[in-house]
Amino acid sequence: MVKKTGYWLRLLIKALAPPFILKFVRFVFIQKFSKNDDNQLVTYQYVKQGRFLWQMHEGNFSEIHEKYARLDSHIGNNLNTTRLRVYTLCTWAQVALTHSKRGDFLNAGVSFGTSSLVVSEFLKLENYNRKQYFIDPMDGRGGSNYNTDRSLVEKRWNHAVPLFWIQEVLSSKALSQVGELAFVHLNTGAWSAEVECLPLLYEKLVSGGVLIMDYYGWKSRELQLEVNKILDELGAKYFIAPSLQLVVLPQ
Repeated sequence: MVKKTGYWLRLLIKALAPPFILKFVRFVFIQKFSKNDDNQLVTYQYVKQGRFLWQMHEGNFSEIHEKYARLDSHIGNNLNTTRLRVYTLCTWAQVALTHSKRGDFLNAGVSFGTSSLVVSEFLKLENYNRKQYFIDPMDGRGGSNYNTDRSLVEKRWNHAVPLFWIQEVLSSKALSQVGELAFVHLNTGAWSAEVECLPLLYEKLVSGGVLIMDYYGWKSRELQLEVNKILDELGAKYFIAPSLQLVVLPQ
């Protein structure tokens, strides 16, 4: 009986209350119930979640991410800038490892190497007999706050994971030095190069592999549709993650 009374009461309020009153009530309700007990809401590089995602702020992932993100001057000491994107990378890299029997890892667009350092350590990549490829000219073309010192990344790298650095821009020539791939992360900022190399990278993806394009969600609809058309022609499965990254899976 109480539930029925509440239902009819809500209908009556909706019918009689002015629209601006309804909007105010909805706003208060959302603000009250979308926050956790600590009243924390965080923005992850312009992506704001409706609830505090404690899984990304506590435990093993958070410890590893913060260890390397603190060394990345590009993000200006805001560790949440990369938190959601790197968490997404770790999630899909684990999927790739679980569902592929072979294939190496590739990161194009390295800078301080934050994402690959976190992924490698979080997954304990040394236990999987996979190689890591880096493609980055390290010439500062990404901007003055990007890392140009390759040794900064290499000295932090776990040498139990074989590392092969192709110090060039992303291109079909650079990719000729790479074999089968289980996990690909594109974060070069050179959109045209990523789009041009997409078919070749997709061809190198093994069954169960995953490819992620960081910049997809920040591009215009027209540029996104250009990528969609290429992937449709390749027969790929793809979708945009809440982090605004594009996730591509082989057919």
